Amino acid sequence: MLAVARANACRLCTMAHRRWALAEGVSDAELAALENQDAAQFDRRTWAAIAWADARARADLGPAPAAFEDELGRHYTPAERDDLELVMIVMTIANRSANALDALLAWLRGRWLLRSRLRDELLLSTGVALAIPFAARCVALVRRRRRAVSVARGSAQ
Repeated sequence: MLAVARANACRLCTMAHRRWALAEGVSDAELAALENQDAAQFDRRTWAAIAWADARARADLGPAPAAFEDELGRHYTPAERDDLELVMIVMTIANRSANALDALLAWLRGRWLLRSRLRDELLLSTGVALAIPFAARCVALVRRRRRAVSVARGSAQ
């Protein structure tokens, strides 16, 4: 997620995912390796996912170079690749939405950002604001379902 946020130049998401990674126990050294794209610091499987996600995000969700796709296929099952694809797409949409919000806030402070158009920032920010309650509800339902499955598994044992 951090690699995708960085590829999409999302300042807010990069900061949030960096803090989240630290809270989950990722070391400063691992974060530095990710931020410096130091492949030697990761096992091949992990690096295949990082490099592929970065390439897809930089390609505006277009295909990654064949070498990235091939390497990903060597280390991940089709179901795992589908999961990676979903995370990368959702992250890219979230990053671009956060970038639009960041640009809108810059406009409101009297600064404009290169390649920013106020109309686009207002439309996208409004769309995101309307989608947040729906997304929060979906997340809550998924969490509730996972808890119920976990409880059911515990009862079965």
